[in-house]
Amino acid sequence: MAKYDGGACIICGDPAIEAHLFPKAFCKLLPLDDNDNPISDFPVVELDKKSKFYPSKTGVRDNSILCQKCDNLLGVLDKYAFEKLEEFKSEYIYPNRRELIRQELSVPEYILHKSNICGEKLLLFALSVIWRFSVSRCYGNDLHLGPYKDLIKRVLFNGEPLPPSVDGHVTVVVTENRGGENNFRTPVSFRINNARAAWFYLCGFRFVAKFDQRPFYGIPREAMLKNANEVFFLLQPWKGSPEEKIISRFINEDHPAMKFLSRKLKTKR
Repeated sequence: MAKYDGGACIICGDPAIEAHLFPKAFCKLLPLDDNDNPISDFPVVELDKKSKFYPSKTGVRDNSILCQKCDNLLGVLDKYAFEKLEEFKSEYIYPNRRELIRQELSVPEYILHKSNICGEKLLLFALSVIWRFSVSRCYGNDLHLGPYKDLIKRVLFNGEPLPPSVDGHVTVVVTENRGGENNFRTPVSFRINNARAAWFYLCGFRFVAKFDQRPFYGIPREAMLKNANEVFFLLQPWKGSPEEKIISRFINEDHPAMKFLSRKLKTKR
């Protein structure tokens, strides 16, 4: 990963800090080892053409984009997302994960309803992560947001309303033993039904945001986050998920990442 000397905040011009692109708090959502101790480091996969892999104890950071004040503005969204998703996983997903996998396999488009999580705030959180990576000199080359890069900046820092073309949803990727959750995926652009979009993965949650007037076909309307005061999570088993396919490619190619992953995936949950 490239390193740069700290520069000026791209929002206000004050000295930049070493700001986290993925919120550091999400490290706490990682699974436990065989002795019920939190795993202190985790693999990050950069979603470029080579799917570069590296372990990290401190998260994904960039010291050239935000000052302390501007980083704290996004920290409010980070805190909300972490607290709500941590509560959701610990109180509902972990105790019921095997039953949830069986239900998802038998019921198409199986969704989970949570009335105490604000969908609009989760969408703003997802947009803040995607925006941070899009302006990073280390990672921005794989995110093609066009005019939406500046638009999302104004939404996050100037309080402008979200345009009709921006929306998103969250999928819970459920694993049998929680091993698959022990990784992050950096955001990358893609198209779904020709609609411009981006996605990333955080410890069992796949966030997808669209930046296009065209709708997401095939996604239940209630699962969309914009203007939603509650959340309907989509559900997908780890097996067959995009995240599992990346790990499978590492295995098939005898990627050096597997020496690290094989040690970390030996969890009893």
